[in-house]
Amino acid sequence: MECQFVKSDGERCKAKVLDNDKFCFFHSKNEEVMQSRKQAASKGGRSNKKVECTQDPIKINSTSEIIDLYEKTVNDLRAGKIDIRRANSIAYICNSMLKAFEQRDMVSKLETLESVLVGK
Repeated sequence: MECQFVKSDGERCKAKVLDNDKFCFFHSKNEEVMQSRKQAASKGGRSNKKVECTQDPIKINSTSEIIDLYEKTVNDLRAGKIDIRRANSIAYICNSMLKAFEQRDMVSKLETLESVLVGK
């Protein structure tokens, strides 16, 4: 069912109505929905702002340190200390670092093999 709201040009809103309501999320007069709408608008206004980092920089030199960062990120996410977008960004960067470490280790092994073979 479509929203009952009529726009200023006389056309009706085409959005789907909420359960137990005649209006959509944007036009509902329900207090709870209006509060949710207000919170969503407020959050939307903050979503593209840069967030100051309040933590000290970290140095990651090994896969075990990446695993530690994953663990901290999961715990911070579960505790509500960071949002899902920041957690996803950290996970993406950690995955990239893991691949870089794997490549570094592979190059090191190849160099060792080459030196052994050339030395014979």
